[in-house]
Amino acid sequence: MTNNDCMQKPNWLEFKKKKKELKEKYKAKHFNDIYVSIAIKQIGEKLRRSDCSKLERKLLILKAHDLLKTNYNKVIFTHDISRIIQWILRYCDANIRQIIFEELRPSVLSMIESKYAKNCIKIMLKHGSQEIRRKIISTCYGNVIKFMCHSVSAPLLELIYSTWATKIEKRYFKQEFYGDMYKQAKDKQIKTLSDTYKTAEDMKAATLSAVKGNLMRILNKKLLKSTLLHCVLLEFLNNCSKEDKAEIITMLRSAMIELSQTKFGSKVAAICIWYGTNKDRKMIMKSFKGNTKNISMSEHGYLILLALFDSVDDTVLIKKIILSEIENDLIDITLNDYGKHVILYLVARRNSHYFAPNFISNSLIESVITYTPIWMSNSSIAMVTLAILKVKKWIECNRGCFLLILLMENEAVSTVNILFSKLKPMMNILTSKSNPGAKILCKKLYCNGNYKHIV
Repeated sequence: MTNNDCMQKPNWLEFKKKKKELKEKYKAKHFNDIYVSIAIKQIGEKLRRSDCSKLERKLLILKAHDLLKTNYNKVIFTHDISRIIQWILRYCDANIRQIIFEELRPSVLSMIESKYAKNCIKIMLKHGSQEIRRKIISTCYGNVIKFMCHSVSAPLLELIYSTWATKIEKRYFKQEFYGDMYKQAKDKQIKTLSDTYKTAEDMKAATLSAVKGNLMRILNKKLLKSTLLHCVLLEFLNNCSKEDKAEIITMLRSAMIELSQTKFGSKVAAICIWYGTNKDRKMIMKSFKGNTKNISMSEHGYLILLALFDSVDDTVLIKKIILSEIENDLIDITLNDYGKHVILYLVARRNSHYFAPNFISNSLIESVITYTPIWMSNSSIAMVTLAILKVKKWIECNRGCFLLILLMENEAVSTVNILFSKLKPMMNILTSKSNPGAKILCKKLYCNGNYKHIV
């Protein structure tokens, strides 16, 4: 054996010694991780108790922070520990919250897409300083479309956009739909889609193509509950070609529920109704099935119904789906601040070419007769009732006359006076009727000629 062979021969004693040291270090680290995990969970159990005093909570948070500092990034994505970090972020003082955020800042993008860590982002947005909010939002720049295509991050981005983003930040979010050049290079002057090619018309086609591509990515994922998405959709539909408009309408015709949730979305839905084909409108009406009541009573959704009433030509389907559901929940819809506009539109502005005059009238008459106090419960509802009580249509039938008599005998002076003013010009028609209701109504009107309430 040569000297070189002896020199190259491994020192097994040294090798075993180093291996043992590494094993001990691993054990120590593993033991330490287990210890920290158990200790943090024990603190979490105490933190979440309703009887935990402010002083005790403060001490527990300081203890938890000492255990977790420099390790937040390692445990933020776990289910149990991230929950405890939420409580720490909620109740800690501003200085500790700032320290935690700075440690987590490199992981914010991943946290937004994490099932558990995203909740810590929500807490920091709600309880954090303006500086923390601005940094979280600016971290999203360049990733807006990506986040809106992800089932976990899409709802969080909607919360950020609709609740925490400033006017300028909303503008910057929207710009990312306009093309890759806006992902990092923001422009305060670009407020809407048309601004991108206002001074460069040759950019219009490329910009619209980029917007369409980004919209289609999100629409294909069926992630439609987004104010930002609805805003960009409205801008695109107001600027795109007929062919692109038709393609987008086809994608949206089953999404009326989602669109009804926002101001921009309701306008998008109206465009789908106005510019869609008969097939599109049929699909739109089918998407209302089982949801007509909720849509008619929502702040923006009721406007979609009004657009539908003005545009539809499938009377059979609209009676089967829309009007039948309105009829089933007539009182609730009428008593709602938004729903009452739907009823008013039907009785006062509906096009008789599309709606048979008697289709909903019979239901309305029965409801007013059965629930008279409700229909006259306040001035707002009374106006709807008066719209239902049309000049000539009501006095033509015996039932209608008796309903008017009932109102005159039981309602407030102001309401009776309004009824009298509407009926007075029709006295000649009433006197020519032979039914009992018309005769009694005539007598009431003669007695009430001095505008006093006669019971």
